[in-house]
Amino acid sequence: GYGDRFILVNTNWDLVVDTAFPVAIAKGWNLKDFNAVHIHGSRKNSDLMYLPSEVTWEPYRTAAEQQTLGGTHAAVWRALEGAGRVVVYGLSLHPLDAELCQTLAAGLDSGVEKEVLVITPDHKSVAHRINLLVNPARRIKVLGMTPDNLSLKVDHTPQRTYA
Repeated sequence: GYGDRFILVNTNWDLVVDTAFPVAIAKGWNLKDFNAVHIHGSRKNSDLMYLPSEVTWEPYRTAAEQQTLGGTHAAVWRALEGAGRVVVYGLSLHPLDAELCQTLAAGLDSGVEKEVLVITPDHKSVAHRINLLVNPARRIKVLGMTPDNLSLKVDHTPQRTYA
């Protein structure tokens, strides 16, 4: 019911998810030319890898590297704007990962009603961080669950009054 398109944003440098994800969902989706977006870079290009506490515009990066990394964040942001469902799997969304949090906040700040599913053992803390990023004027439902029990969803959506 959420559509037939998706984007996989990977924060890992390795390619494990890139390989395993299409195999895991192959029966339910017709995947052609599947590519994961590596928001912190990947081992494919070590010049574009960076730690979550770094930012795109570090002074030691070339202008071309800054443009490439900034373009990746912008593409993720734009993709999130149109999404009806966002799944945050296994991330802490630590405040030191400012660019990831900023990209998520910008992507969630659109007119599209969204559901954010937080799948991690400590979904309460991560859901709280997401709620801090959300523009209170937006209709965004935040649900949490643990990886070992996807059938039990906990509603972490704050009570908001909409005009």
